[in-house]
Amino acid sequence: MLDHQSLWKYIPMYSRALCNAFLERSQPLSVVVYFSQDLYNDSKDCKLSVNDILNNFSRVEEYVHYGDRSSRIPSEDIAKILSPNASLRLLGLHNASIQPLSTPNGGLLNGVFSNLRTVIFTNSSFVPSGDTQRPELASNHSGGPFNAVTHVHLENCQLDPRNHILQLLLEKSRLRTLVICHGQLKSEQRRLSFPSSLQTVQLVDRFRCLTLAIPVLEGSLPSHTCLELHPIEMRRAQQRYEPHLHLPPNLNAASLPVPDRMGFMRVISEWLSHTITRSVNSMTLSSSSEFDRTILSFYDQDAPELPVPLRITLHHLLPVSTQGDTPLKPLPRSWCTVICRFLDLSKSVAWGRQLHTLKLDHSSSLVARIMRVLAADPELFPELRTLEFVCTDPHNLSEVSDATVASDGLAGNRRSLHMTDVTLELDVELDHHHPRRPQLYLFQPDASQSSLGLSDMDVDEGHLSALSDQFKETLKSLVYSALPPESLHGSDMAVRVSEGRISAMEDVLLSLRRYHNAHLPISTLPNEMLLAIFLLLVEDIWPRYPRNEFRQWIGITHVCHSWREMAIQDSRLWRDIDATVWSSTWIEQVMFPRSARAASFNLTVPLEDYPDEDIPWSLIRLALLPQNVARLRQLHLEINQDTSIDYLREQLPSQLPHLEDLSITMDDENKQQPIPGSWVKAFAPNLRKFRLGSCYLSWLPGEEARLPATITDMLLFNDDNYGYVGVAPTIPEEQLRVLLQDSTPCLEDLALQDAIPLTPGVPGREAYTASAITFFAREPTIRLPSTLKRFDYTAYYTLPGHLFSRLIIPPTTTVNFTSQDNYEPRGGRDPRSGHQPPKGLPILGKTPTCQGREGSFSRVLLDLYTTRSQTSLPR
Repeated sequence: MLDHQSLWKYIPMYSRALCNAFLERSQPLSVVVYFSQDLYNDSKDCKLSVNDILNNFSRVEEYVHYGDRSSRIPSEDIAKILSPNASLRLLGLHNASIQPLSTPNGGLLNGVFSNLRTVIFTNSSFVPSGDTQRPELASNHSGGPFNAVTHVHLENCQLDPRNHILQLLLEKSRLRTLVICHGQLKSEQRRLSFPSSLQTVQLVDRFRCLTLAIPVLEGSLPSHTCLELHPIEMRRAQQRYEPHLHLPPNLNAASLPVPDRMGFMRVISEWLSHTITRSVNSMTLSSSSEFDRTILSFYDQDAPELPVPLRITLHHLLPVSTQGDTPLKPLPRSWCTVICRFLDLSKSVAWGRQLHTLKLDHSSSLVARIMRVLAADPELFPELRTLEFVCTDPHNLSEVSDATVASDGLAGNRRSLHMTDVTLELDVELDHHHPRRPQLYLFQPDASQSSLGLSDMDVDEGHLSALSDQFKETLKSLVYSALPPESLHGSDMAVRVSEGRISAMEDVLLSLRRYHNAHLPISTLPNEMLLAIFLLLVEDIWPRYPRNEFRQWIGITHVCHSWREMAIQDSRLWRDIDATVWSSTWIEQVMFPRSARAASFNLTVPLEDYPDEDIPWSLIRLALLPQNVARLRQLHLEINQDTSIDYLREQLPSQLPHLEDLSITMDDENKQQPIPGSWVKAFAPNLRKFRLGSCYLSWLPGEEARLPATITDMLLFNDDNYGYVGVAPTIPEEQLRVLLQDSTPCLEDLALQDAIPLTPGVPGREAYTASAITFFAREPTIRLPSTLKRFDYTAYYTLPGHLFSRLIIPPTTTVNFTSQDNYEPRGGRDPRSGHQPPKGLPILGKTPTCQGREGSFSRVLLDLYTTRSQTSLPR
C-alpha cells in the first residue's frame, strides 16, 4: 500500500520528514504551498520543506503557490519555479513579484515549459526591467517558453505591455482562453497582440474600467474570438479572501447611477458596429436561473458553426432570501431601463438595422416591457423576422398576459415577423422545502393561430388538485387577456379573434389527449411489438372476412397520434393493394405513396370491358409503371364473362419478369373463360405460385401443355359453394398428366378443387344423379413430380376414382382427399333435418399407387353435411 503513488500526491509542508516521505513515493507531484512570511521565518521545517520541493521541481506537474498580503514569494524561489520544467502542466502564483530578467542567465527566457497548459497569476506584479528591448530567445526554443499554454487567468495583476512574460503568454502560443479580472487595460497599451488561436477573452471589471478597456481591444482581437464582458460594480469587504477562477464570494453590490451604465452600453453598441467584421444578425437576451445575471449574446444566425463574437453578462447581484435560494423581488426597473435604452441605441447602428432574429428568455417584467417597446416603435429592428420569448419567473401573472397582448400587436408593424416558440412558463411553489415547477406553455407558430399545451409535471399525488386549479386560473387569464375589447363586440374582428381562441382551446384538448394516451399502460409496449400486432391484424382479416370488413383494420390509424404515425410509416401495412376494396383515389393518393418504401407489393385488379370511373385503367397503368413493376410480386386478376383474352393482353404488359404469385379468378363459375397456358408462361416466366379459379387452361392445337417450370405452388379450383352441378372442369385430364409430369419439375404443393371431370369423356357433372361411377380408364399412369410435398384434392359429390387409380405419388408426399356433398334438394334443405346423399354413391373405387412401396395412405376424410367419418384404406 505504501508503494501506491496516488496516496502520495499532495505533499504536507509542516513537517520535513513527511515532506521527504512524500517526495520519495510520489511521482508525479502536485503541490499547493500556502506561504506566510511569519511561518517561513519561524518554522525551520517549513522553510526546508519548501526548499526540498523546489530542488525537486522538475518532477512537479501541478504547482500552486499562495503568498499572503504582508509578504511576497522570495525572488530566489520564483527563479527555481520558473526554471525549465518539461513536466509542469499547471502553474499558479499568488502575491508574487515576477522579475524575469533578473534571474540568473536570463532565467525564464532560457527555459521551456513544453507541457504547461494552464497559468494562473493573481495579485501579482510583472515588473519590467529598465531595458525595453526584448532579449533573444535560445535558438532551440524559437516557439517561446509558453508556447503550449492554452488557458491563462490573470486577476488583480499589473498589465504592462513592457513586461515580456505577458507578451510571451499572448504571442506565438496556442492560447485559447484568456481571463482578465480587474486588470486595467488602458489606451496606451495598444501594443498588446493576441494569437490567432484565441477563442475566448473574458473581461471582469467595473463598468468604468471595461468602458476604457474596449477601445484597447479594438482591431487587435481575431475575428473569430468571442469577447465575454462581465461588468460588475463592487466594494471589497474588510476580510481577506482566497483567489480562484470565479468571482470572490464576499464582493457586495454597490449602487451605480444609470448614466454610468448607459455609457458602457453605448460603447458596446458602437464597438459592435465598427469592430466585428462578420455580420451580427441575431441576439439572445437571457437570464440566469437566480435572475442575478442578464446575458446578451450576439451571433450570426446564418452561420451557426461559427462561435459567438460577443457575450455580455450583466451582474445584478440582487438581494436574496435568508435561505439564499431565490431573489426576493424581480429585476429592478433601473436595469430594465438600461436594457431597453441599449436596444434603442441599435436604431442608429448597422447591427440593429440588420438584426432579424431576437430571442428573449427572461423575467416577465423585462419581456413584457421589450415587447411593448417593439410594438410601439417599428423602427426598432425593422428587419426582424423571428421572435422567440420565454417568461420564467414566479411573479405577477398580469405581466405575462401583458407580454402576450404586446406580442399580438407586433404583427401590424412588422409584416415579415414570424412568431415562433412563444413560451410562457409559470412557477408554482407547492411545497415549502421542495418547490416544484409545473409549466404552462403557449405556442404561437404564426400570427393567425395559437395553441396551448401542458408540459410534463413532476409532482406527487397530493399536489394534483392544486396544479389543476392553477392550470384553470392560468388558462382563463390567458384566454381573457387576449380577447378583444368590449367596443369590438359584434364586429367581424371580434368574431375572428374568438374563432382563433376556440381553435387554440381545441389544440389544448388535442395536446392533453396525447399526453393522456402517452401514459396509458399499452403505451409502454415497444413500437416493434405494436407493429407486429398490426401486421397480424391485417393478415388475420384478409382474406377470410368480407371486403367491407377488410377495411376495418384501418381503424388502428385513428386510435391515437402515435399509432397513426407508426402505421403510416410502416410500408408493410400498405403493400396489399386491392382495387376491388379501395377507391381509385384512395389507392393513388394513399396506398401507393405509403407502400413506396416496401421492397414488394401485391395488387388485386378487376378486369372489365365496360368503363368504371371508380377504378380507371390509368390506375392499373400507374401500378405497372417501370418504377413499380420491379416491386410487383403478387397479382390477382378478377375477370368476368365479358372479359376477352385480347382485352386482357391489351391492358397488361407483355411480361412481368419479377412476378412470383399470379391468381386469375372468374366471378361466375357457370360461365368459365379459357386462359391460354402459353400466355401465362410468357407473361410470368419466373412464377412460383399459380392459382386459377373457375377458369380453364387452354392451348392451341399443336401446342404443348406447358406452364412456367419455376412453379412450386399450384391451385386449380371451381368455386362450387352453391351446389351447381353443370360446371366444366378447370383442366382436362389428359392435359393434367402432361402438366404434372413434364411441365412442373419443381412443384411442391398441388391443390385441386373440383378441377377434374368425374367420368372420362363427360365435360361436366350432370351424371352425378344418373348412375354410379364404375369406369376406370386403362390410360397411361400419371406420375407426380418427385419434389411434391403435399397433394390436396377436394371434390363435391364424389371423388374421381378413374383419376386416382392412375396416380403414382412419391412416398414423401402428404395426401389429403376430401369429399363434400353440397347437393341441395328443391325447396332448400335444413342442415338439422338429417338429409343424406343418394344411396349407392361410390366414394372411391380404387386406391392410388404409392411410388416405391405398396399403399401408404391411411385415411380419407369425408364431409357430408355435418357428418364426418374416417374410412381406412387397405395397406
